[in-house]
Amino acid sequence: TLKADLDRQTFEVRLTAGEQSHVITCRLFALVSVPVLKTSFKTGDMISAVDIEYTDLRQSALPADVLLSADQMIGLTPRRQAAAGKPLQSSDLESPMMVKKGQTVTLQLKNGALSLSLQGKAMQNGAAGDTVRVLNTASNQVVEGTVSGFQRIDVMPATAAQIIN
Repeated sequence: TLKADLDRQTFEVRLTAGEQSHVITCRLFALVSVPVLKTSFKTGDMISAVDIEYTDLRQSALPADVLLSADQMIGLTPRRQAAAGKPLQSSDLESPMMVKKGQTVTLQLKNGALSLSLQGKAMQNGAAGDTVRVLNTASNQVVEGTVSGFQRIDVMPATAAQIIN
């Protein structure tokens, strides 16, 4: 016989053979398929689709803000060491640093058909889209720009005088 208690998420099975009877009590757990890293990652390692697999975990054991889609992980890097097979939360990941403090970078100014590129020195770290300060090594002027790629910073036309001088 089978007896279920959905409120307690349990069911009971009674097996009877002749004079002998055994009762097996089981508990039901809701499972959720979550993306996890296949291998451990350290800060600075960028996560790609091939680094991710899905595993089924008990819903009751997961934090409320656990990442449920691989798309939420791709292109990001762990803030600290991330273990393989463990679910991640959004607070565990960040955009990778594309510019590092002290690094030589390319400053780019584009205004219509005009395009100007020159070298500078990053004065702070920055991820894609971050505004960072950069020292124009030719003029010793500090300018601000937006990180647009690895070691590349776009500056606005309004700062052109600081770049050129």
